[in-house]
Amino acid sequence: MSTCCYKDSSKPVEKRIKDLIGRMTVEEKLGQLNQIYRGSDNPLPAEFAIQVRNGEIGSFIWGYAQPELRNQMQRVAVEESRLGIPLIFGMDIIHGARTIFPIAPAMAGAFEPELLERAQAVAAKEARAQGLEWVFAPMCDLARDARWGRVAETCGEDPYLSALCNAAQVRGFQGDDPGSGEHLAACLKHYVGYSSPRGGRDYSDTEITEWTLRNAHLPSFHAAINAGALTVMSSFNAIGGIPAVSNRHTLTEILREEWKFKGFVVSDWNAVIEAVSWGYAKDHAEAARLAICAGNDMDMLSTSYYRTLAKQIEDGTVPMAVVDEAVRRVLRVKFQVGLFDRPYVDAAAYESAILRPEYLALARESVVKSTVLLKNEGVLPLSRKIRKIALIGPFGDDQTEMLGCWQGNGEPKDVVTLASGLKDKFGSKISLAVVKGCSVSTEPRMKMLQDGSTVIDDSVPMDNAEIMLKEAESAAKNADVVIMAVGEPKGITGEGGSRATLTLTGRQQELFDAVARCGRPVVTIVFSGRTLTLTEVFDKSAAVLFAWQPGIQAGNGLADLISGDAAPSARLSMSVPYEVGQVPLYYNHYVTGRRSGGVYRDGVPTAARFWFGYGLTYTKFEYSDIKIVSGKKGKPAEAVAAISNKGRRKGVETVQLYIRQLACNEGARPMQELRGFKRVALKPGESAEVRFPLTSEVLGYVDRKGKTRVDKGDFHVWIAHHARSGEPLVYSHK
Repeated sequence: MSTCCYKDSSKPVEKRIKDLIGRMTVEEKLGQLNQIYRGSDNPLPAEFAIQVRNGEIGSFIWGYAQPELRNQMQRVAVEESRLGIPLIFGMDIIHGARTIFPIAPAMAGAFEPELLERAQAVAAKEARAQGLEWVFAPMCDLARDARWGRVAETCGEDPYLSALCNAAQVRGFQGDDPGSGEHLAACLKHYVGYSSPRGGRDYSDTEITEWTLRNAHLPSFHAAINAGALTVMSSFNAIGGIPAVSNRHTLTEILREEWKFKGFVVSDWNAVIEAVSWGYAKDHAEAARLAICAGNDMDMLSTSYYRTLAKQIEDGTVPMAVVDEAVRRVLRVKFQVGLFDRPYVDAAAYESAILRPEYLALARESVVKSTVLLKNEGVLPLSRKIRKIALIGPFGDDQTEMLGCWQGNGEPKDVVTLASGLKDKFGSKISLAVVKGCSVSTEPRMKMLQDGSTVIDDSVPMDNAEIMLKEAESAAKNADVVIMAVGEPKGITGEGGSRATLTLTGRQQELFDAVARCGRPVVTIVFSGRTLTLTEVFDKSAAVLFAWQPGIQAGNGLADLISGDAAPSARLSMSVPYEVGQVPLYYNHYVTGRRSGGVYRDGVPTAARFWFGYGLTYTKFEYSDIKIVSGKKGKPAEAVAAISNKGRRKGVETVQLYIRQLACNEGARPMQELRGFKRVALKPGESAEVRFPLTSEVLGYVDRKGKTRVDKGDFHVWIAHHARSGEPLVYSHK
């Protein structure tokens, strides 16, 4: 008996897909478009096995590292269903599977996309070992409003940096062969415009013009598609009243027709039927029809495709060809990740595949490269004369908080806290007092959970707030230097984590003020999923390190920086406001016809406290001989600068190239746009020349029809330390 074509690995994939689709019933086709969530039930619920056996389910959101349990369900699909089509298992692996790295805006701040590629390659290996072939990452949205909690998943506010970082993440996840067993399929989310909700409120509506969509929100997705991303996730928001899951313009006209994307699109959680809530569809059946005809291939969770499309196919309202094409896209990805030829995972190999020494070393390197030094009055790195350190604050010895708002399968026991890192770094050379000082919530006995809810923390006695505060003051007075570990709990950032204020939670500000009054130098380390408005912290600290949510090697990486064994080089991927009333705040805004001046009427500056690209080092760099050199023999002109290390320590300077097109009839261009950067490592006294070719890619933009254009005319060009530093040169492009 001959083998079916679709089961023959020697045949071309497209022939195998065509053969398989020709054998499928309508119900089996719709099953491939149906994704279900599986909880932690063990053994597996019987109804799931029945549905899989009947071909009613094509994919599971699989949230647990249980490879043998996953194999059990896969055996039902492969060995007991009529056609043996394997399931694809997906999960949110945002900044690590078991080895948890710093969150994306931190990693982007390294201005080293290759670092993200390396980290996501580790995540892919660990995720694949637990039984995943698909991750819902990277997030390609822009971070322009810190009130929106999901800035914690983005690569910051700049389209250029975000594009490079997200393309790198795709390469890390997928490698050269997503079916190799060490790589998997990436999923770009959230397509598109999700990050600009009204008032920073998650899931709210967005109003984005085609001009802004093309030049701000789409470039990161386009770059990641060009890097080979196999899947895309449509977003929760609506643009111009059309839900993203039902938007044919973005899903088909741009994604498929303009960009030639061949993979499949999955909805976000239950988003298909939310078109009814939006008032765009009258019922679940219409919502399913509008979504699949717009180009959304897979239905996450709502089951509306499976429940309603068969009848609509029968009555002709949904063409069979549309469904076949969606199924073809899903099957193609299943073939590409190797599921048809290697459907099972080696469950026994999981423990040896995670938390390897080289993975931990990379996580530690990532903390060093992603922590931003915002202020330093000479206290960092710590002097060798220091003998007594007080580590004060609720984040100083908390393993859970370091994991961040998306922690994959990371476990608190894997985490090296700041307290542990400092003890390991300094050993008996110093006396380290570790004092919590207060809770991250308002009540000292309350502990905040991942979902933002609170429970009683029995480890803290009742009526203990004042005692904790006095312990902190005593420790501070007895120390040579104080390290304050404060910030925002991970439970109120991430999805659904919108905030109306951007200050410290609980009694942390009171704790900081009390410690600052003790008169000792204060080094403040801020842990957060977003930029915060910390006026008193920035003003009263001798040094400030912004550590974001740094992952399992938090303590070791931060101790490397504090001790001076490593030097900070990270920059802000997102501007820091003075007050929440300034947001949305981002450096690459338009220059308007009339501006309101440098301050608001209540005295708050209109500028950022720290602009995008800002970050200090332990040495001093000087920029000189900045000029534009004309191109010769058909080569483009170049922006050139000399960078010198004038300090006493070696360091890395992230040299940034910004442009502004002064006149554009297609539409106004932003005040500044990052279009290049280079990390330059220099020893004391060393200098280096940095050159940026002013190519069409550097000077161009995307018009309203999706075409890249470069106009003749004048440009401002900066080679600078950050977005608002340096003086521009004028370059005339002919």
